[in-house]
Amino acid sequence: MAAASNNNNNNNNTFKGWPARRYQRLCRHQRRALQAIALVGLLSAAFWWQPSSGTFLTAPAGSRLCRPVRVGFYDNNKRAGAAQLRHSRIVTRAAPETGSDFLSGQNFSRKALLLFETERNTLVALIFVSALIAFVGITGLLYNAVGQVALFTTPGAKPGIDSLQSLLIQASALLLGGFGFFNLNGRRTSILRRLDAEISFERQELELQDGIGLVKKLSDFKSTSSVLALFGPSQAELHEALREAEAYRRRWSTSGIVVVSVGALPSGMGGSWLAQAKDPDAWLRSRQKLMAASETNSVDQAGMAWILWNRGGRLSGESQGKNFDQVLAFVGIKKDLSALPSRAPELPSETTRAALEEVLSVHDSFYEALKGGDVVKMLPLWNDPGPEVDSQPRVPWESILSDQAAVLDVVDVDVVFTKPGTEATVTSIEVVRGEGGFMNEGGPGGKGTLLATKRLRREEGPSGGWRLISHQTIPYCSNTIARQSLSCTSQGCILLKG
Repeated sequence: MAAASNNNNNNNNTFKGWPARRYQRLCRHQRRALQAIALVGLLSAAFWWQPSSGTFLTAPAGSRLCRPVRVGFYDNNKRAGAAQLRHSRIVTRAAPETGSDFLSGQNFSRKALLLFETERNTLVALIFVSALIAFVGITGLLYNAVGQVALFTTPGAKPGIDSLQSLLIQASALLLGGFGFFNLNGRRTSILRRLDAEISFERQELELQDGIGLVKKLSDFKSTSSVLALFGPSQAELHEALREAEAYRRRWSTSGIVVVSVGALPSGMGGSWLAQAKDPDAWLRSRQKLMAASETNSVDQAGMAWILWNRGGRLSGESQGKNFDQVLAFVGIKKDLSALPSRAPELPSETTRAALEEVLSVHDSFYEALKGGDVVKMLPLWNDPGPEVDSQPRVPWESILSDQAAVLDVVDVDVVFTKPGTEATVTSIEVVRGEGGFMNEGGPGGKGTLLATKRLRREEGPSGGWRLISHQTIPYCSNTIARQSLSCTSQGCILLKG
């Protein structure tokens, strides 16, 4: 009986083959290890976490709080009840422009961090979920690791894996959560770098060339105008691009775009559509920062390039070349251009009046031949543009003029001499037939409008006349996205798709 009683007592003092006290001690070790891991995680988060809304906690420099105020207080050295007003100043510290970002380990402007949190809040939530999954996975693995160590250090214990399935789940959670966290965090860092580069342009200054010479910052055009900045590899190429941009002077104003020359302007060039960068080097540094943050880096910094900001103050496009008609079509218009007068107001000098009349005569003859389908009258208006321009196969003029043209009218014709006496560019608005769509495209009555650009060159010799080199049209009306354009030379026309 005594032996049986001792066996029962021994069985009661064991649990799963373990002595009861040793098992309780093992559980205490595991709980303390988990508490230590959680404490370290909380302390690390508290040490590294910095609120992105710190900008709202301090007043910026120059705010209305930073002014002298009169503060009343009692002076104990005076008689009781006597109050003396003394001058004091509320001291505030300007919030720093940049702040450290814990997740990326880089410094970004606080405005970039705020914009990211506002526009990409879903990405922030996904990063948090991925980090939480990885944390749960590594915590589970550490928990099992502590248990296995305790088993190894306990005399008489038999270590083993309690559940292989749970270990696989925890390892998968760690791998998937870690992969998602680092992938999403890398995406977040690249977006922040681009936002920070965009914001660096806001403080850049430009001087309007409207005769008054107002100096404004790029951020001052927010909600009023779009801004197109031109960057040239050399002064000569920049001047050439500006002369081509001058041909669209009326279209820039119609679309509400200000063209900024990042460099010196050609002599005599000006207008309300034009501005000059006050500090071109600062603009170039901001562009280099933007190119470094660009994922594709498609714009070659060695060539002629442009950057476009929309009315919201955000960057909406960047590219190479001088495809200004495509920029205008992309920005679009809000006005009805079909009701404009046939000719833009001109004040030609005595030296350019004769050339202006000759250019307009060629322009009018082109549309007479186009509307009438007259091939005999059309072909003599053209000059050979050269093999580098006319290398692609085109539909010949005989086939094009066999059908009646859809052009109803041509309005707002504007002539600019890109090279005085030798080259000219004519821009106009073609009013064409069309049916109003769901978005009420074009003008009233279903009319559509196209931006037409013609380049002319004067033949050599004293009796040389003006001849067409190229003609291009692109959709240019309200609520319309230009996806294709028509390019014509002396050999015919070709449809270009964007």
